Amino acid sequence: MSDPICLHLPAGVPMRWFAAALVIMLPTICSCVEYPAMGKDGRVWIVPDDYRVDPNFYPKYRAVRDFQPPDLFFNPHNESHLKMPRITNDYVWEVRHRVGDKLWIFSEKYHERKCQIQRCYGSHVFEISISKNGQVEPGWKKIENQKYVRMRGDRAIPQFPDSHDLDWGGGALFEPTE
Repeated sequence: MSDPICLHLPAGVPMRWFAAALVIMLPTICSCVEYPAMGKDGRVWIVPDDYRVDPNFYPKYRAVRDFQPPDLFFNPHNESHLKMPRITNDYVWEVRHRVGDKLWIFSEKYHERKCQIQRCYGSHVFEISISKNGQVEPGWKKIENQKYVRMRGDRAIPQFPDSHDLDWGGGALFEPTE
């Protein structure tokens, strides 16, 4: 009869140190999962870093008119921390990510305005997914700041909108400025 499979550690290394090292390394190993990955909800999740683009190769965008964007989430009690500030046509939006035929745009000035109204801790930013003609996809793209999120997998977000994402309405809301 053969010996059972045993783990032989170097002399003087207690098993608890090996176990502790394994527990510490496990999240790092698990964060190497390839994306896109399918979530429990059946949606495709992606890591935005894989779709980052140079804004200089894309036009800048502006709102065609001032408007109130949808809240972050369904907000029946009109909670202020879920309300997004009004978007005005003086904000300049740059393309930061391109996912398929969708451009994800971000405005530094709008982000600063949001942080004046709500507390911002720098842990995430919000982008808007638009088509090249300025039609907005429902919902917001909440992107975790890599300075505050250590594991790649924790930066994954849904590629496509959820049926619960609030709609921006019909028509083009943004237009290229260049």
